Order: sequence, then structure tokens, then C-alpha cells
Amino acid sequence: MNEHYQQLVQLVKEQAGRNLRSAFCYDADDWTALYVRTDLATDDLQSAVPSLAERARSQEPLVRNRDYPGLGEQRASVFLHENAVLVQFDEPETESGIVLTLDSDVARNLSQFVAECETVLADPQRRQ
Repeated sequence: MNEHYQQLVQLVKEQAGRNLRSAFCYDADDWTALYVRTDLATDDLQSAVPSLAERARSQEPLVRNRDYPGLGEQRASVFLHENAVLVQFDEPETESGIVLTLDSDVARNLSQFVAECETVLADPQRRQ
């Protein structure tokens, strides 16, 4: 899959450390596990990812820019669960994206975290 996803995973490892749970990228046809923390690498997770990728592909923003431009373009989707935070960066023009899962305590500085991730996605050379 795309090299900028690998660079994003590296950034998240540096920033979140052991709080990074997993990273999966997807395109229109397939998905790839880029990172799975060893304690989470189970058959249950393996069997759950295909349906997660399917839902990620069909994700539509709650507020579309054309419906209400006052919010601006959607940058990422964040899903907070009891034990984890999922952050999805969708690239609709290529029907691809990446889903990161992190331990729930990383949500404290989520806005700054998303902005740093976007920098890597937009210009991977800035991380080198």
C-alpha cells in the first residue's frame, strides 16, 4: 500500500508509543494490516477487519461541506469506544484510507494529533 501510510504509522508509533493498537489501510478492493500490537493480534481481530474495511469504504461524513460549508472540509472521522479510539483518514477520490486504533487515553490531545497526521498524509517528505 501507499508509502505515506507507512510514514503515518511511524509517526503514530513515535507519538503514541504502546498506545497504538493497530493500523489498517484499505482501498476499493482490499485491506492491509500495517501494524497490530502483539496482545491484540487475535483470530477475532483478523475476522473483524474485512467488515470494518467495508464500512470504512462507505463512510459518509455526518456533515457534508456542500450541505453546510461553515464547518469546512471533513479532515478525519473519530470513533470513541470504551477501550479504544479509532481515527479514520478517508481519501474518497481514490476509495482508500487508513484506520488507526489507539488506547482511549490518547484522545486528550486529539485535535493536535489529527493535524500532525494530516501533515504526513499531505507531504510525507516533511517527516524525513
